[in-house]
Amino acid sequence: MTTYCPYPTQVEFIIESQWGLGMFLYVASSHLPFVCVSLNVLVIFQPDAPLPLCRSYEIANTYIELLSMFFDECIFALRAFAVWERERWPAIFAIVNIIAYLVPIIICFKEFDSSVSGECWIPGVFGYLGTKLRSKVYVVYGLLAVVELQILFLLLYRAVKGHGGWKTDNRLMRGLLQHNLLYFSSSFGWFSHITKYLLHIYLLGATAFTLGVVLTAIFLPFPFAHVVAEFVYSQFVGDDYLFDSSSQVIVQAVLVTRMHRDFWRSNRTSCGTHTDISFTTWMAAVPDII
Repeated sequence: MTTYCPYPTQVEFIIESQWGLGMFLYVASSHLPFVCVSLNVLVIFQPDAPLPLCRSYEIANTYIELLSMFFDECIFALRAFAVWERERWPAIFAIVNIIAYLVPIIICFKEFDSSVSGECWIPGVFGYLGTKLRSKVYVVYGLLAVVELQILFLLLYRAVKGHGGWKTDNRLMRGLLQHNLLYFSSSFGWFSHITKYLLHIYLLGATAFTLGVVLTAIFLPFPFAHVVAEFVYSQFVGDDYLFDSSSQVIVQAVLVTRMHRDFWRSNRTSCGTHTDISFTTWMAAVPDII
C-alpha cells in the first residue's frame, strides 16, 4: 500500500491543495483501505476466534468496503458536477440517484450480513453462500456499476456538447474522460499489475479473468468458485493476497486516489498547450468542491 500511495506525495498534495469537499473525500478514500486491511489481519491472527467476534469483523469490514466505494464514486460525481459548472439539474439528478441506489444496496448488505454463515478462517470470505445470497452480492455490484456508468455518461455528454468530445485540446478534460473510462472498466474485475508510471496497463486481461470467476460462481458450488477465485487472484495480482471484495475495494481506492493526485499534478506542469479551460478556471467556479 505504501508503495502505491507514497506518503511524501500524499503530504505534498494535502498541504498544497485547497481544502474542500473533494479533499475530504480523498482523505477518506485513501485511508479506509487501511482499516479493511487491519480487520483482515485481525481475522488472520485470530483463526480460533468465536463466531460472534468473527461475524463482527466481517460485518464491519463489509460496511467499510461499502463506505470506501461510496467515497470513490462521490469523487467522480463531484468532478462531473464541476465540469457542469454547478448547474442545478445534474446536482438534483445525482442526489436522487444516490438515494435510489443506496437504499437497495444497504438493504442487500443488511440481509447478507444477517444470513451468511461459516467459520472465520478465511479473511474476507464466508464459508457458504447460497444462491439467494450470491444474487444479492451481484445486485450490489451491479448497482455500483450502473452508478459509475451514469457518471461517465454525464461527463461524456458535457464533453461532447461543450468541449469537442475526444478531440478537445483541453488536456484536463481528456484526463477526466480517461480516468472515468478506466475506473468504470476496473469495476468489472481485477487488475493485472499496478505500476508507478503506466496507469493504463491495469486492465489487461481483467475482464477475461473476472468472467471466469463469475461463471464458476454461478454454475459450480461455492468451494469450487472460491478455489478458482483464489487461483486467479494469486496468479493475476500476486502471492500476498486478501480475498474477493476486500482486494478489489483496496485496489480501486488506490486507483482513485492516484488519479486524483495525477489530476492535481497536471495543473502544475508547464502549460504548453492551448486550452480553453484550465484547472484554475474550475477552481474559481467551484472553489469548495475540487
